[in-house]
Amino acid sequence: MTQEKALKELRRIALAASAGKSESPPKRIPLPEVPENGQLNRGDRWKSLLWAIDTAQTLGDDSLRGLTIALSRVIQGQMLEALIFDVRWSIKSPLDPDEPLWDRKLPLNAEGLSMDDLMIKCERSIKVELADSAVFPYPWERWRMHRALGRIGSGRRDGVWQQSLNHYGVGWEPWPIVLLSQGNHSTLAAQLRGGGSLTCNESYDFSPVLRAVRTDGEHWFRVDDGQILGPVNSIPMAGIFVIGQRLSGV
Repeated sequence: MTQEKALKELRRIALAASAGKSESPPKRIPLPEVPENGQLNRGDRWKSLLWAIDTAQTLGDDSLRGLTIALSRVIQGQMLEALIFDVRWSIKSPLDPDEPLWDRKLPLNAEGLSMDDLMIKCERSIKVELADSAVFPYPWERWRMHRALGRIGSGRRDGVWQQSLNHYGVGWEPWPIVLLSQGNHSTLAAQLRGGGSLTCNESYDFSPVLRAVRTDGEHWFRVDDGQILGPVNSIPMAGIFVIGQRLSGV
């Protein structure tokens, strides 16, 4: 082997070794102080959730979005628990997609602008995969839910789920998350039994709202004057809100 060829081979080996070096793992955030035994109260659960969000943020936006999906599954589990373990008609899913945070008619700043006023409509529609996104259907009728769970999916009566005119979803960036108002039962079944693609009928940039509101896990507050907008009815949804703030750099 000539000297030139030997130098080329050495460079190749050095480059391969450099490319194969593993990155140093990110520094772990210390755990918050919470009781070692017994049930955690709401404040300690919020501390724990913030630690999870802080940790995901150190690992990058993909980890924050992954945690968003995980929290959406917690909410989905709460919905299913309400419908499966209590047969009374008066018991509904705990999250209404039309009111997932606070009363959307409330003003969020001195100009009197509400959530709907502040959101910016996107030029392009958000498209998501049901199995890999935070989509919130609102199942409300138990019989229809069980029928959909038995019919939707490959090899079943209704086959693989396909979006139709009966499905109506509104998407919010930067996560994204999707709130469904039509086609709830079939979409829930598709999430649980096979997935599919959903294109939102309306899509919005939620960042202006993320800048106008904050939460401490107990209440929602206006940022400009600290006025309380209402109680936090879903800690997982409050966590998703905070993740949106991190993704937006708020």
